[in-house]
Amino acid sequence: MANAPPRPAKGYVVVPKAWLARVLPVVRSPRHLAVAELLYSECLKRWGRTTVALPNGELQTLGIDRLTKYRALGRLQKAGAVTIEVRNGRSVQVTLHWFP
Repeated sequence: MANAPPRPAKGYVVVPKAWLARVLPVVRSPRHLAVAELLYSECLKRWGRTTVALPNGELQTLGIDRLTKYRALGRLQKAGAVTIEVRNGRSVQVTLHWFP
């Protein structure tokens, strides 16, 4: 994430156009895109860490349920964009592989 843009301000999601162009063919719906964008933003908020937790609570505020999150992550994993680590009773750990 050395070439990543600066951390977004609170309440904003910032993604590069190059990353967006790479992710758009993979996702199927605007909700899937929102999951991908929130994942990227979460990595930026954590000072460039590529492995982060993606809790359901933040997505629920946007009207995205956990099944939609898992579908989106599954599509991203199949495309090679992420790796998912399931942790019993806790939020999944997601490692983001695609950067601009």
